[in-house]
Amino acid sequence: MATSLKIEEALKGRVQHLASQRRRSPHWMTGQEVRTWLNTWGTEDEKAMPECHT
Repeated sequence: MATSLKIEEALKGRVQHLASQRRRSPHWMTGQEVRTWLNTWGTEDEKAMPECHT
C-alpha cells in the first residue's frame, strides 16, 4: 500500500540533504523509522510510535 505525505519545503530540503549525505533516497529516510517501529508490533519488545519530526 502506497502512502504519500505533503511536507513543508524547508523540511523537504532537510530530508533531501540528509539523504544525500547518507547516500539514500529521501523516501528511504522518511520510511526507515516507521518500518523499524512496525517490525516490533506484536512482539514482547513492541516500541512506542515514533515522534513526529515536523
